[in-house]
Amino acid sequence: MISLMKKTEHGEWIVTVHYYCKSEYNVWYYVTFFWNVLLLIIACVMAFQMRHIHKNFNESQILAILIYSHSLFVLLRLVIIVLSNSSVLARALSLVFSLDAIATVVIYFVPKLLAIANANERIS
Repeated sequence: MISLMKKTEHGEWIVTVHYYCKSEYNVWYYVTFFWNVLLLIIACVMAFQMRHIHKNFNESQILAILIYSHSLFVLLRLVIIVLSNSSVLARALSLVFSLDAIATVVIYFVPKLLAIANANERIS
């Protein structure tokens, strides 16, 4: 919790309170990092096993691109955790998480939406 007190020109106090979660230990950042790495390894195994499925259901190429993208963001988070101080850490991690989610949605859904649009143009 952060409390900021500011006195106005009329002698009144304005108190601004911000709540956020924080741990005293940085070990939780590393726990989440290793959890993400474990999930990426499992995703690699699944993408490898799906490579021979019928083409209509085969998403191994998209999964490979998603795994690559997500692993870059995981490494970026690790660099931020190691190099940044606590005042910038929450903002930087929030930005990286947001960019990771946006990249995932774009990589996964934009090709599907373009395929639907191309199919509709062929029908017309």
